[in-house]
Amino acid sequence: MSIKKISAPFLFLALIFTGFSISQDNALEEVTVTSQRQEQSLQDVPIAVTALSGDDLVEKQVVTFSDLQLNVPSLQFGQGQYADSSISLRGIGALAVGLSYDGSVSYHLNEIPIPTSAIGDENFDTARIEILRGPQGTLFGQNSTGGTVNVISTAPTFDELSGKVDLALGDYDLTKARGAVNIPLSD
Repeated sequence: MSIKKISAPFLFLALIFTGFSISQDNALEEVTVTSQRQEQSLQDVPIAVTALSGDDLVEKQVVTFSDLQLNVPSLQFGQGQYADSSISLRGIGALAVGLSYDGSVSYHLNEIPIPTSAIGDENFDTARIEILRGPQGTLFGQNSTGGTVNVISTAPTFDELSGKVDLALGDYDLTKARGAVNIPLSD
């Protein structure tokens, strides 16, 4: 087996024809999170945070909250028989069973604490999900010794009409439709 040396002009032409570009368009985007109750760049946050945008949720097919555990390291989610559920981060989670018990990982929907037994089924109109690992009691209260899950819904825009629709069809007459519409307000 012999290795051939490729001259620079041929390498340059090969890169042009394959669509490789050396430009500023391929720069990393800045991720803004509200994990410390204020908007900051993810690189400035001194906490172990996993942030998934709405586009990431669609791309990674995170439809339900249980799909999130396939995309976030050290996150585990389980649902019991009687509508109770538990979230664990880094092995710390709910050790008791019952609807009135709060686990060690807090769940917030638009900065409102929600019991883990009331976690919603689907993430359709979600702007981003932030998962914070480690004790978060100073910022998020007593039930966050294992961490916190923040779900931020898509905020309305007041200047344009927009919307999205999702339709799923399947076997056994499965029909599922979801939609969201943003209607601008006027004076």
